[in-house]
Parts: sequence; structure tokens; C-alpha cells
Amino acid sequence: MLAEAVASVLRQDFDDYEILVVDDGVGAAEFLAEWFAAERAVRCADNREAGQVRARNLGVALAQGGIVAFLDDDDRWGSPSYLAAVDAAIGGEQAATLASGEIVIVDDQMSALETIPFPASTSPESIRSDNKILVSGFAFSRGLSARLGPFDETLPIYWDWDWYLRLHTAGVAFHDLGPQQVKIHAHRGATSGAGHSALRADNLALLAAKHGLGPLALRNHESIARDAASGR
Repeated sequence: MLAEAVASVLRQDFDDYEILVVDDGVGAAEFLAEWFAAERAVRCADNREAGQVRARNLGVALAQGGIVAFLDDDDRWGSPSYLAAVDAAIGGEQAATLASGEIVIVDDQMSALETIPFPASTSPESIRSDNKILVSGFAFSRGLSARLGPFDETLPIYWDWDWYLRLHTAGVAFHDLGPQQVKIHAHRGATSGAGHSALRADNLALLAAKHGLGPLALRNHESIARDAASGR
């Protein structure tokens, strides 16, 4: 999965980037050294199994570019013009971008079983009731981290929703890039799966209390995509 994710970045038309892979203790450093030794843009950092939110904070802290774009190891950037679109939309602003994509349901061998379009969207009002932003289709000016602080490590599941709320509260502009073929793979090991429902429910309650959101329905991006496809 990691090899395919990195390859989808290397296929980008826009080439002024660095790929910073944060290894959370699964052997990514050794793998990258073997598979991508010739790629000078690829670097690896050791998160010492501190979890995904600490990993993202570490990645942002070590990043050298002006824009941060996330790509989880089980996702892909399908459009080769995605990074160029991000760069053009943000320019020199303190801003963020979101892109629409696809939820790809896969089996244990990562073979695709079903593909559901995911229409990303956000506004200061709508983000308070639902998160319709794909992490791997989201980018932002790195300076916003210095301005607003790190991602909240007390919210291991909903750190991203918390960040979007904080950006909206600060008046940050979100530029919608439309469909960019961002492919999100939904599988049994994903944190959005049924096996993590109890942790997700606890985190959702913490998020709601932090931002005064009131009761929120426990959903994931697959259920949001299915609702959109059925017109709900």
C-alpha cells in the first residue's frame, strides 16, 4: 500500500515537493530504503509508535515546504494534476483546499469490491454537523500550524474534524478543487471501520463537547458517500 501511495505522488505533474513518510513502527524506513533509494524527494521520520496524530504533528514540524498535503498509506492521488491544483488555489494565501474523490471498498487482499463517489464540501455552518472532507484530499498552508497550534492528540480519531473546525473559526478560506480522483480505501483495518466504533463514539463526544456542537450522529466517509449517492 505504501509503495502505491508514494508512486501516486511521484506521478504528479507538479514536481516541487518533498515526500515525508512518518513511520509509526511498521518498518517503513527499511522499505523506503529498498524501494525508493533513488528518489531524493523521499524522506522518512521515526514516530516511535506514538500514534497517527503525533505522526502528523511530527510530519508538519519537519516539513520544509509552504503547503502540507496529507496522503495516508492506504490512499492514492489518482489525478496527476492534483498538487498543481493545490498550489494554484492556495498561492501565497494562508488557506486550505479540499478535493472530491472516491471511497473504494476493498477485501482483505485490497481488491476493489465497490467504488462510491465522495463529493467533498464544507462551510463554517455545515462542518458543525458533519465532516465531508477527505484527509487525503486536504491541504493547507504550513504557516497555519504555527498560528493555530498542533493537531489535538487527545482526539486520535477526530483530530481532523477538530482541525477543520479550528480553521473555520479562525476565518481561513477553504478552496474546493472539485473532483481530483482521490481514492480512499475502506477496509477492515481502517480506523473508520466497525471494529473501532466504541473509540470513535467516545472521541465524537469529546469533539462535540470541545466545540459545543451538541449531539452528533456516528458516521464515517463511506456512510456519507452512500447517503450522497442515494440523494439523502
